[in-house]
Amino acid sequence: MLANLLENCRDQNGSRLIQQHFEKADEEERERIFQQISSSAPDLMTDLFGNYVIQKILELGTDEQRQKIFETMKGNVYKLSQNTYGCRVVQKILEVIH
Repeated sequence: MLANLLENCRDQNGSRLIQQHFEKADEEERERIFQQISSSAPDLMTDLFGNYVIQKILELGTDEQRQKIFETMKGNVYKLSQNTYGCRVVQKILEVIH
């Protein structure tokens, strides 16, 4: 699953598996997952299934991971909020960011 992580993020079943894995993973494993997808986070935010992975990271990730995702959103919040899937990520970041 981790070998094709980005591809799985964009797939219905793959996205669910990654979310479930992230919930059960220890901090080190969560960081590995985050590192693999962080550069693609802006694209995943507006993806039908990828947005759920980003939301799960925002929900269960570290403050540092949340901050990095927030940084990728700067300047794009309006655009994201106009997207069916991106608006969910905007809502989640408003719930979890300090």
